Amino acid sequence: MSPRLLGTFTLAVSLTASVAAFAKDSAMVAEFTGKQHGQIRDRVVKALKKAGVSVEEYKSYDAGTTIFTREQNLAAFASGSTSANLDYQAAQISEFLVSTELAKAKPSLDGLFEPKFVQAVAP
Repeated sequence: MSPRLLGTFTLAVSLTASVAAFAKDSAMVAEFTGKQHGQIRDRVVKALKKAGVSVEEYKSYDAGTTIFTREQNLAAFASGSTSANLDYQAAQISEFLVSTELAKAKPSLDGLFEPKFVQAVAP
C-alpha cells in the first residue's frame, strides 16, 4: 500500500472514530453555533491524535470541510435537481465515473442517503 493511500485510509478510519464520538453528543449538534463549532473541532483534533493522525493532517482535511447547520443539512438531504442536493450530486458523480470509464455502470443510489437523523434533531 502506498504511503498516500495508507494516509488516506488512516484519515478515513480516524474520521469514522470521530463521528462515533460525536454520536454520543447529539445535544451539541442540535444547539450548534459558531462558538460550539470551535469546541467540536477541538474534540475532533484530540480524537484524531489518539488515532495517530497529526493535527497538521487534520487541519489540511478540515480546511476543505464545511460543517452544515441543521437547515443546510435538511436542504442537502432533500431530493432535488441542484448541486445543493446530495442525491443530485451522487447522480452527477456516478455519471462522471461511467463517462470516464472509472466504473462500468452507474450504481444504484436507492437508500444511499438517510435523512431521518438530521430530521430528528429538534430545531
